[in-house]
Amino acid sequence: IFVYGFIGWTMRVSFSAWKGLLPDYTFVGLKNYIGLFSDQRFQIDIRNTLIFTVVFVAGSLIIGLLLAILLDQGLRGEGVFRSIFLFPMAISYIVTGVVWRWLMNPAMGSRMSGINLLFDKMGLDFLINSWHGTPQWGIAFIAIPAIWQMSGYTMALYLAGLRGVPDELREAARVDGATELQIYRDIIMPILRPVTLRAMII
Repeated sequence: IFVYGFIGWTMRVSFSAWKGLLPDYTFVGLKNYIGLFSDQRFQIDIRNTLIFTVVFVAGSLIIGLLLAILLDQGLRGEGVFRSIFLFPMAISYIVTGVVWRWLMNPAMGSRMSGINLLFDKMGLDFLINSWHGTPQWGIAFIAIPAIWQMSGYTMALYLAGLRGVPDELREAARVDGATELQIYRDIIMPILRPVTLRAMII
């Protein structure tokens, strides 16, 4: 009732002439949607949402998988690294947003701070960026904090999947002359497809 009922109500209102506070249920068909999709600001919003989604999902999956593969090698102190990688997930989204807003401060000159100041001190001036102030790809930089926060969780999902792959499969592939790259590409990654699907949905 409180989810699908209100979704249905919103759909009904979206096909009506209702504007403002006074209800008007006059049916106008797709007029509201045509006006919405022809609005340049809404087109920019759609583009930004698509860019953010692609960068965020791809970044979280790739970094999470690489971290899981690294931990699956049996490193000494694996528990410590696992905790460090999962730590960002435990931080509030608000705190993450505030800290990364400071780290990605687009200010230049004497007001430079955060990552740009670090690049300046290290002599890496070519990496100094206006971050979210970049007109076309600023939204992609906003995905960086989200990737930082979620890649640890994705790593945990992939690590559980990797630990579920029988060692006999890897050993049989090695006996057949497969390289480690071939083992991951042809054996492990197909087994991890359900994990990848779950991670993408989350």
